[in-house]
Amino acid sequence: MALITASLFAANCQCQAQVSGATVTVKFPPHKAVGRIIDMGVIKRQFPTDLNKFPAKLAQGEQVYPADHSLHLVLNFYGASDLGWLDKLDKNALASIDFNQLVVKSHNYKYLSRLDGLGRIIMSNTEVDDKELEQIGKVKNLKDLVINKTNVTGAGLKYLTQSKSLKRLDLSFDPINQAQLKSICDLPSLETLFMANCHLTNDSLFYIAKAPKLRRLSLGFNSRIND
Repeated sequence: MALITASLFAANCQCQAQVSGATVTVKFPPHKAVGRIIDMGVIKRQFPTDLNKFPAKLAQGEQVYPADHSLHLVLNFYGASDLGWLDKLDKNALASIDFNQLVVKSHNYKYLSRLDGLGRIIMSNTEVDDKELEQIGKVKNLKDLVINKTNVTGAGLKYLTQSKSLKRLDLSFDPINQAQLKSICDLPSLETLFMANCHLTNDSLFYIAKAPKLRRLSLGFNSRIND
């Protein structure tokens, strides 16, 4: 019954955005909320981390926002169960999306790649793995990727080299295989890297240090790294 409901939901929902003057109309599925939508306002540099200060409402039905504002979607179980509805959403409607603690089936990740406006993906505490990074790497304007406390081992980092604009990457608490870290060197725009508690060693730093634009590095709780 759950699968039938999800399929009908994906087939029948009408999700799109229409720009009119200085506003944008975003149309989420009308019958049930897919999560919470947060208006982050105008973002000049980097995505805010404290989202509690911004207004939020249920992501359901038709909503109007200033065209220059960035929208963050915090998905719920219903919204994440079948991402087919994203295929009907305007490609520039969302700037950021959060899958925290949700289960997402592998075939759903393909819908993210058509979202040209998507700059941040948060997948903390999920079961995302290296294979699924292939689809995530196709999000062409991705700037900020949070995949901490997941099943990523590092083998899929090579797929992220497709994201030429990726500036911030959080792999903290992931079971990273040190031999796979060489892909970090191939991320041309990476400026900030979080790898706390990733079981790194001094040898790991050899690869990380080669990232051409890296400015900020967090390596806390890696006990095998010494001075």
